[in-house]
Amino acid sequence: EALARSAAPETIDAQARVQLASGETILLVLEEGGWRIDGGVLDAAGLVTPLDAVAAFRRALMRRDLPGVERVLSRQTRAEWEEEVRRVIEGTEDTDDLEVEVQGNRARVRTTGGGSIELVRESGEWRVVDIHGPN
Repeated sequence: EALARSAAPETIDAQARVQLASGETILLVLEEGGWRIDGGVLDAAGLVTPLDAVAAFRRALMRRDLPGVERVLSRQTRAEWEEEVRRVIEGTEDTDDLEVEVQGNRARVRTTGGGSIELVRESGEWRVVDIHGPN
């Protein structure tokens, strides 16, 4: 009986963080005698801890992965973001309704609904600097 008890498998909690060449860090955990990659890698977001969420957010930003960024946002922040995107899309739908003011390499486009988009010319192309909602 004593021999049977001592032969029971021991539980060992082990983890290792490994930095990949891309700069991403993955977490390995030892389970059942083998190492496995913990969640949050390859777009399988495992957001169990605050650090998991920050790591997933960082990976999405590094990859320029907008859907990945959205997956990490809170419901409220995501809803606000989606509302802002919807507002900009609707406010710029009718180009005949837009008012454009150009001053040198800067421009402001007033959108339908009272918002505006600030732009700057860089290397001959116009780029969005900021978006403002209706006043």
